[in-house]
Amino acid sequence: MATDKVTEIQNRLQVEGFSEEIFREEADALATLDNALTLHDSFLRDKCRIRWLERGDCNSSFNHTTLKRYKVNKPLSSLINNDEIVTDLGHIAVDFYASLFFKPNHSPSDFSIIREHVPTLVTQQDNACLLSLPLEQEIRNIVFDMDPSSAPGPDGYTGRFFHSCRPIIGNDFVLAVQ
Repeated sequence: MATDKVTEIQNRLQVEGFSEEIFREEADALATLDNALTLHDSFLRDKCRIRWLERGDCNSSFNHTTLKRYKVNKPLSSLINNDEIVTDLGHIAVDFYASLFFKPNHSPSDFSIIREHVPTLVTQQDNACLLSLPLEQEIRNIVFDMDPSSAPGPDGYTGRFFHSCRPIIGNDFVLAVQ
């Protein structure tokens, strides 16, 4: 019945074309169909368990496989922690990992020991250069040094895109980099 309703609505979509009303009806019908299929699947699973109880050892390999699958997928509902049954599993997990990774705040107040043993490799001038924003000309030079036929970067664009679209996106690109 639910599949017939979905088929009917999809036929209406083909004949009448797209409309919000038909789209909503289709979404509702698909949700009803999904719910019905889930209930049917649950019914069949329960029926399989009942048959196993009634017939005993018949189809034992099938039943053992089904039982193993059920045990593996069975949800965890409680744990025994310090001789008490706990049903709030999230709380146990949070407590466990908090105690595992929590370290008291022992930050040193005197960094002179560190400064004595770690050499200073970056000068003040180098640091100022590293912290400064790149100039527009530097960005343009880097973009035009890119191979136009290279593989696309993480954004999916090749060098050819940046070369050909520079007049359109150039200023925005420079601002984004800076």
